[in-house]
Amino acid sequence: MDWIQTIRTEYDRLDKITGVNTSAVQIRLSGRMTRTLGLFKQGNKLRGIPMEIVISKRICEDEKLFLDVIRHEYAHMIVYLRSPREKHMHDSVWKAACREVGCEPKATRKMKEELGSIK
Repeated sequence: MDWIQTIRTEYDRLDKITGVNTSAVQIRLSGRMTRTLGLFKQGNKLRGIPMEIVISKRICEDEKLFLDVIRHEYAHMIVYLRSPREKHMHDSVWKAACREVGCEPKATRKMKEELGSIK
């Protein structure tokens, strides 16, 4: 399965719901992530570093967890895009974005806590 395309398709769907355009954000799968399931990197326009979402390859086979993680990182991304000068992390603004995109409004789960459900 093309996981990057699956993520992009979901992000395109969420873009229509949220009114945000995330098409320029890079998406990458990582086989090296051992502590977190996903990560949003803000990038740096001045240095030519693009925004990026990184998702652990280890969650791809668990559909519910996979969707929750990619939506969790999407929520971080849209909060940043809507107010790039503000730091929100896992505050009420971010939690509202989670509800908007349909994921659990809670902090990133640690890999070791979730791997029990991943074969």
